Amino acid sequence: FDQLLQACRRCPAGQHQPLPGQSMCEDCPSGRFWNLTQDGQQWHLECEACPPGTSQHHPGSSECHDCEVGTYSSSSGQSMCSSCPRATYQNLTQQTSCTSCLGFKRTSLGASRPSDCICPAFSSEDDLGVCRCAPGYGSAGADGPLQCKMCPANQFS
Repeated sequence: FDQLLQACRRCPAGQHQPLPGQSMCEDCPSGRFWNLTQDGQQWHLECEACPPGTSQHHPGSSECHDCEVGTYSSSSGQSMCSSCPRATYQNLTQQTSCTSCLGFKRTSLGASRPSDCICPAFSSEDDLGVCRCAPGYGSAGADGPLQCKMCPANQFS
C-alpha cells in the first residue's frame, strides 16, 4: 500500500504476498522464484518452485539458476543442486540426474566428464573398457564396487 498515493501496488520482483489486506510483501523462499502469470484478464504474482535441473539459494530471487556441470537437481523447489555421487558424472548443465560410470570405474564427488571415470587402485582397463584387478590382486565382492586387494599367502589371481 502506497501511503502517499493511497493505492495498492504490486509486490516487487522476488517478493509476494499470498494473503489479501497486507501492508507489506515477503521474499520468495529459497528454491522458489517470483513469477507473474496471467489467467484470462487477471495477473497473479506467485512464488513458483524452481523446476528440476535448477535451484535458487537466495530468498527473494526472480529467477532460478541452472545446475552446473558435475551437479544435478532431480526435483522441483531445490535451494541447491547436488554434486554427482561417486562413480557418476554430469557433463551438461540443467540436468536432473548423473550418468553412471561403466566397467567398475569410479569418480570423485561432482565429476563433470566421462574421462573422470577411472579404474580404482591396483586395477587397469581391459580391451572392453572394464576394470580388472592387476595380477596378484583380487576383489572380494562380485556384485559391489571393484576393490582390488593383494592376494593373501597361498592364493593367486
